[in-house]
Amino acid sequence: FFFSELTTSIYVYLVQNGLSTLSFSPSGELLLTMGNKEMNSTIGVYKWRERRLLFTARLPGLGFYDCSFLSSDNSFGICGKDLVHFWTKSGSHEPYRHCRGSTRLFPSQVQMTSIACVDGAVVTGSTSGTLWLWEGRVLVKRVEVFRFPITKLFASSAGLFVSTQDGTIHLLSKELALQRRLDPFSRSDSHDIETLCWDTNREKLLVGDSSNCPREIDLNSASKFVMGCHSTCHSALTDFTIDTLNDNIITVGEDGFVKKWDKDARVILQQHNIEGGLSCIAYNQGADQVAVGFCKSDNCCSSDKTDVAFVILCGNDLT
Repeated sequence: FFFSELTTSIYVYLVQNGLSTLSFSPSGELLLTMGNKEMNSTIGVYKWRERRLLFTARLPGLGFYDCSFLSSDNSFGICGKDLVHFWTKSGSHEPYRHCRGSTRLFPSQVQMTSIACVDGAVVTGSTSGTLWLWEGRVLVKRVEVFRFPITKLFASSAGLFVSTQDGTIHLLSKELALQRRLDPFSRSDSHDIETLCWDTNREKLLVGDSSNCPREIDLNSASKFVMGCHSTCHSALTDFTIDTLNDNIITVGEDGFVKKWDKDARVILQQHNIEGGLSCIAYNQGADQVAVGFCKSDNCCSSDKTDVAFVILCGNDLT
């Protein structure tokens, strides 16, 4: 692989058949990537400022659903069909070491779908609808059992948001006590929630599914707003994030556009065409940087950047 720079952007070229997930570390200095779920099970940890790959591994098998840094830059986890894998290191200059999550206290057939770290506590959600708590690499406790499979976990300053397959979102406190339930969609429709983002400044939750229309929920008034993005017959919204520093929403789509939206006026402030199908996005608050991952599938627009893994853009002007 190699890096190239265009204006203030940083492109990383690496044959990965596209990315499905990006995650900045707690310090913002590292970036964790996971390859396309169906085509590639490669993970990588990058020191993006130095344009350096620190660690890479090819995971055993396919069917990995989520990845995230945990309480520090020295640990991250990935969950999938064969349970949970953890990588840890004792110091910044030490190599990451792999260990498989242990479920000896509980049934070994549990299939995990999402992972998050809430105030230092590592939790995973499963297809059984159970929220699990981990200590180190050991599964130690059932926290909560929901009626439907868990599709997404999102840790925030408000606590832990848990989405289930029926389209419901459950809010738990930082102590993992169930507080309230939110219904962003019509109960007559079926929605698999793919993205959750928490707007700390305004105490609003952004919810995304495959409909191209992020939904904004005000936790104080329970009001809802549907926002259309990238909604053309040839394009789809693939992911979004909240720019908490500049107080905007940033979306990416299969059309190759990165768009910055005014959260109140719901109008486009800036947009940048990267000329390639885009799959995922992550925002680094500490550096005002946006990481955008490229996809590689028949559904995405054609591009000459067939070997690009991701690009780092300036959050202020998307260059």
